[in-house]
Amino acid sequence: MPTIQPRSLRSTVDLIATLVMAIAAILLVARTNFWPVGGQLSLPPSGERTMEDIEAAHLSTDLSDVPRTGDSTAPVALIEFADFECPFCERFARETFQDIERQFIAVGDVQYIFRNFPLEDTHKSALDAAGA
Repeated sequence: MPTIQPRSLRSTVDLIATLVMAIAAILLVARTNFWPVGGQLSLPPSGERTMEDIEAAHLSTDLSDVPRTGDSTAPVALIEFADFECPFCERFARETFQDIERQFIAVGDVQYIFRNFPLEDTHKSALDAAGA
């Protein structure tokens, strides 16, 4: 029985994660083109923000005026929804994003967009971090 080397397993997992994110981005871009949602919502001051305010402002699929990394004409938009206190989001930022940036964003194949998605029930300061 063949043995899977740790480096090979990690590369395979990273590749699968990248493909899943790319497919999700394609679906979001398709949704933007075929089922557009209204514009962005301006957020109230941080002491008055609710999860609904964050969701309404940051889950829109309108990408026209959204800050991004990479070529704004790239055929794929990769949108990351992240929580600043999430250990998995941190792992993605520290270990995986650099590969995606080098292989896809830097060559103009993908545009990258970050959206706050604070998980208030799990992370007590996530909403404040997203607002900051």
